[in-house]
Amino acid sequence: MICDVAMPHMDGIELYGLIRQIGYAPPIIFMTAFWSDSLKNKALANGAVMCLEKPVHPQVIENALKELLNLP
Repeated sequence: MICDVAMPHMDGIELYGLIRQIGYAPPIIFMTAFWSDSLKNKALANGAVMCLEKPVHPQVIENALKELLNLP
């Protein structure tokens, strides 16, 4: 799962928490243009496997997904 952190009505970390509450916990990659150390720590503490800074080159996303899926 790939999710932006900054969204209207709730942030991506909160959304992922709600998804986990219903019993589904896919690996999550969070993205935002404005990472701070505290925000990155919060994302990682709440299950993020990666934190990417936007703008993200498509190849970076492809490589991240391959790494998560253990693909060559």
